[in-house]
Amino acid sequence: MIKILVGIVFSVLVLGCGQNGNNKYKLSCEHVECPDADDTKEIANDPDKTFYCTWGCTSYNGDEDVYVTLTFQSLNGSCWVLVEEYVTDGNCT
Repeated sequence: MIKILVGIVFSVLVLGCGQNGNNKYKLSCEHVECPDADDTKEIANDPDKTFYCTWGCTSYNGDEDVYVTLTFQSLNGSCWVLVEEYVTDGNCT
């Protein structure tokens, strides 16, 4: 039983508190970073929080020149998680 709990905790720490493959954001249990985002916004409704990162023209998941908004949530003080990816044609003029 203890091995299972240790495995679950380790998986949450490794998967939930790292950097994504696209290098667009960094997650930890305390905060979200989107270093090159065109806009970021946090909405807090204690104890829940939502964080948005937006790029007007970027490459993401193999797509070039796309508009991307990533939505992250921290519910009831838990670690931040990516909950939505919105990708469409970018404004690259």
